[in-house]
Amino acid sequence: MRSSSWPGEGDALVLKRFPYLLTVPFLAVLLWAAIAAPAPAEAQEPETETITTLLYPGWNMVGWVGRPTPVRGIFEEIPELTHIYGWDTEAQRYRRSTPTSTGYRMSRAVLGQGLWFFIAGDAVVEWVRPVWDRYALLSVESGLNLTGWAGQDAEPIETALGRFGDRVTVAWRWDAEAQRFDVYVPGAGASSTLAELNRGDALLLELSEEASWWQSGFGNTTIAFSEEVTPERQEDVRSGLAEVVAFFAEQYGLHLPDFALRSEEDFPNQARTVFLGRPPGSRVQSSTVSIASNLTGFSLNRVLAHEYFHVLQHSLARYPYPPVWLTEGAATYAAALYEVTVGAQTGEEIRQDWWQVAGRVGESLSELESDFYGAAERYYLAAAAVDWLVANALAEDAGDSAATSQEPLPLLEQAQYDSFIEHYRLLRSLRSWQEAFEAAFGIDPEAFYSAFASTREEAAFESALRALFDIGAEEFTDDREVYREAAMRPLPHTQDDVIEPVAIFLGEVAPERQEAVRTRVKDVGTFLTGQLGADPYEYSVYVAADEESARPALYGLYRQGYLGSTFYCSFRRTPSYVFHTISCGGGDLSDRTLVRMAFAQLQPRTDSAGQPWWLRSAGHYYATVAFEAWIGESAYAEEIERLTGPAREMEAPLRQLETNQGWVEAGDDHSLALSLLAIDWLVNHAGERSLIEYYRLLPRGKPDTEDYEPGAGSWQAAFEQAFGLTPDDFYEQFEAYRAELTTP
Repeated sequence: MRSSSWPGEGDALVLKRFPYLLTVPFLAVLLWAAIAAPAPAEAQEPETETITTLLYPGWNMVGWVGRPTPVRGIFEEIPELTHIYGWDTEAQRYRRSTPTSTGYRMSRAVLGQGLWFFIAGDAVVEWVRPVWDRYALLSVESGLNLTGWAGQDAEPIETALGRFGDRVTVAWRWDAEAQRFDVYVPGAGASSTLAELNRGDALLLELSEEASWWQSGFGNTTIAFSEEVTPERQEDVRSGLAEVVAFFAEQYGLHLPDFALRSEEDFPNQARTVFLGRPPGSRVQSSTVSIASNLTGFSLNRVLAHEYFHVLQHSLARYPYPPVWLTEGAATYAAALYEVTVGAQTGEEIRQDWWQVAGRVGESLSELESDFYGAAERYYLAAAAVDWLVANALAEDAGDSAATSQEPLPLLEQAQYDSFIEHYRLLRSLRSWQEAFEAAFGIDPEAFYSAFASTREEAAFESALRALFDIGAEEFTDDREVYREAAMRPLPHTQDDVIEPVAIFLGEVAPERQEAVRTRVKDVGTFLTGQLGADPYEYSVYVAADEESARPALYGLYRQGYLGSTFYCSFRRTPSYVFHTISCGGGDLSDRTLVRMAFAQLQPRTDSAGQPWWLRSAGHYYATVAFEAWIGESAYAEEIERLTGPAREMEAPLRQLETNQGWVEAGDDHSLALSLLAIDWLVNHAGERSLIEYYRLLPRGKPDTEDYEPGAGSWQAAFEQAFGLTPDDFYEQFEAYRAELTTP
């Protein structure tokens, strides 16, 4: 998401009824030659794209796809043409032109305009016409419009008109050869006879309200894919980019700057721009957006919207343009507006997400003016700040200075306001970013930082209440100070130098229950480290009497990023803590929960080792059975016999369970039973400490990173060293063992 910037170049030409934006690529060529040097060979003009339209005797309806042209030139080019009609949308009547007409007539044809031609005589006219290499952004009004199609050939009509939603009433295209209309009515199915559009077609289009219409896809953008990118993925990228470009063009009238898009497996998601010259006279040489190939679904479009907005920033502003939090916050905010507009999320969901995550950012915005990158949470905070600024600009325009303390507009409605874009337009002409900031948002940066700080704290607090307990701030009756303190309190096991689990009790938990929990936690640790040879480990165990006593601690965990947005009152597990509420948790903490928490510390924290799913999923299950046998609460052999019974019923080989997909296909109960049986076999073969030794030998982290620990080098090597045989040998011997178990 990191980006640099400086504007591309463009011209905007606005006509009375058909505004559109023209992007003018600028190429300066400097030729140096000696005075006596021979004259260069005549330069070849670039080939101009053309299309051929057949004009039939009588009426023809065409879309203008060339440069703005006086109608007299069209009559001169087509001698058989006797009349041209263009629709005046505002007056809801035609303007007529003939070779000699005057008065209320058309003067010229412009890109994207629809026209009626009358061809005299009996012959078909083959009209070869140039296509203007510019982008078409049309204004279509409520009521009837006669408009051209400057987009791609064979464009499905549902796609071409899809962004209008339910504003489309009906569309007609004239079939000049048959001298009749084809018609499209949304939702009419097979009764609609208009299926697709080709470049140069024209439509009579009736809308229920005005709109903008971007017809140029992603223009001349160069898209490069690496070899592993599938055709399906390539199409997703192209269609996603076209949709994103159309959104910013139609919503804000932003033209399409020249840039390139690359998609490859290990690319970071970012927009990069190369500049010519030094600030403030720097000019954009090139902009490139990189998209990782693992992005799919709407995540792809969201990232495309974010990175494309950076390209737009480059095309509008003067480089450099601090603050960085605003650069990234505006891109995140813009992508959210795109999501809301296309219906991917609601504005309420997005704002809740922003504040849920933003509450974990420790820095103030003023500290993020230049040092921003490194924490994903900062993007959410910055987006929430831009949301606040847009609301403030609206309040200033309305003369309501208290508006930002009130309920903001729904994000979908706020999407029509572009102060977050205007800031970058102003950067081109004003002396500093602070001046542009105040002019765009109606508040200077220092005043904003002060005002936003209190809004930030209150919004984060209310967001946490709603996410955790489904209540608003008006329903909150507890001591607020207790919650503030909880948000700053570190996990209990991190507050000393002793490496061991720590239990903390909230509310009125009976002393005997507290002692039982502490004893159990200690016994599990003694077994794992003393009997199975595990290294010392630590985590926190929260035991709350009821939900009321649990709330401050849950709030603190939430604000520090340990707890997700949904609170389940029974158990809460992460590698750092387990949370248990007695009143709704179904009794005491289970041994399996405590052992599983320990194994979360003992196993690698990443998936880089690629170890089999069955081996990493059932290890703690085996250790729980072994612990309860060690402490005298069950007989190990009998418990293993009982728990692995379903494994004798399944036909799937253990190898199938190396992946999560194979595990799911075999069924959770049967997969767990077979995995437990396999670990029991391994421990009997190599000793009870072999399982923990295997975990200890696994690689940790990813290669070429500072925290990488190679261990044995691979899970296969760790397996062989810990258990004394290769995975292939084990699978062979284990399947023979299984066969004996099922033989009568």
